[in-house]
Amino acid sequence: MDNYLNKITLGDALSLIPQLEADSLHCCISDIPYGIGLDDWDVLHSNTNSALLGQSPAQKPLSILQFLIKLSTRERQIVLDPFAGSGSTAVACQSLNRQFIGFEINPDYVQIAKSRLSATADDNSSSPAQFSFF
Repeated sequence: MDNYLNKITLGDALSLIPQLEADSLHCCISDIPYGIGLDDWDVLHSNTNSALLGQSPAQKPLSILQFLIKLSTRERQIVLDPFAGSGSTAVACQSLNRQFIGFEINPDYVQIAKSRLSATADDNSSSPAQFSFF
């Protein structure tokens, strides 16, 4: 599991998740599965205040992710995002002193996530960055 901790890993979540120790995960943040028509959930995707609007089709407001992560975890616990996209969950975890595991199949989104995490680490330079990438 340490191979994936505090990383956005390029790969298919369905093949990578079985490699994790399920009892060590504390929270899983995921998108609504494709093909399900839940128009009422559009609030999660209406990210009009984001500077990164349009970077990922399922990007969520950071404030909602931070609220959910604070609600369901304590500091230093591990959050799994099997479809990491542009890294919003990882950024939220980093700002809240949570560890994260992120999987993303699209290399473009992995690069966006890497840039966002580096920028967040630079903004919080008083605390050491705790992430790396494959």
